[in-house]
Amino acid sequence: MPDSPDPSQDTEAWARVGALIRDRRADHRVGDLSQEQLAKRVGVHKVTISYIENGKRPIRASTARKIEDALRWKNGAIDLIRTNPDATATTYADDPISGSTAAVEMARSMLQTAEALHSQLPGHPHTVETITKMLNDFEAKLTELAKQEFSTDILAVLNEIYALRKEITKETKPSQ
Repeated sequence: MPDSPDPSQDTEAWARVGALIRDRRADHRVGDLSQEQLAKRVGVHKVTISYIENGKRPIRASTARKIEDALRWKNGAIDLIRTNPDATATTYADDPISGSTAAVEMARSMLQTAEALHSQLPGHPHTVETITKMLNDFEAKLTELAKQEFSTDILAVLNEIYALRKEITKETKPSQ
């Protein structure tokens, strides 16, 4: 006979969902919603939202989808949160990408391209010059971005740029 699910785990899972709904509701990216505002968007009574946030009530599938939409979570996020004890309020967020995140992703893509070019044409003077110029340009732009909106991701990419430039220039210096 198969084991029946442990009801305490289900209770813990719903409590986790409720806590993350509360956290996400307070996020400025979704409008810092009150329970009443969330209830109106979802089409339920604010007491229902209170019960859900306190883990006192499981959520119907149709209500879950509406909550996910209102909180800008990916479809199915509530089900995933129930099974992922490490989930945070933003783990399954479907937020628009920020400018700094886009810049970091573009810089990482450029780094991959530069590394690929460098490995295919090591020491080739024109390639080294082009890659160095690209690295310098991206470094300058990311440094300006970091002054306005610092993040550890920007710092990590700046370090990667520095390391690649150092490697490239070390290889092109004449031996003495």
